[in-house]
Amino acid sequence: MIFIILMVVHTMQVYLRRKGTYISCTTVHKYMKKMQLFSVSRRKKPGYVHGAAHKVYDNRLKQNFHAKKRNRKWCTDFTYLSLADGRKCYNCAMIVLYDRSIIASIMDRNDTSFGSGKPGTHLGSSQNSVLRKVSPRA
Repeated sequence: MIFIILMVVHTMQVYLRRKGTYISCTTVHKYMKKMQLFSVSRRKKPGYVHGAAHKVYDNRLKQNFHAKKRNRKWCTDFTYLSLADGRKCYNCAMIVLYDRSIIASIMDRNDTSFGSGKPGTHLGSSQNSVLRKVSPRA
């Protein structure tokens, strides 16, 4: 509390100096108290409250993104795309790590169509989604 008062007094003292009046911080504080001048300060924002953690899966690859044979390791890449009109578009691709080829890709305006782990939801269940199967490399 004392730091805030000194900061306000110092600000007032700097203001008075710019106007040509040179007085000490103590005098400024006395006059502010006598004239009932107080600072208007913003309230502190509440601290960040962490939400519920999402499901964290085991790290089975352990940063080893190389496969010696085809169809041994697959990954998904989920990308948020911002459109020019301010809306979001979501892209989900399935990648084979052997040759880094994309075997399936889906785009949608809703991220809920990619499967939330709930029964009845699966990749491409939305009517607006576009599922593209990509032919593997020769």
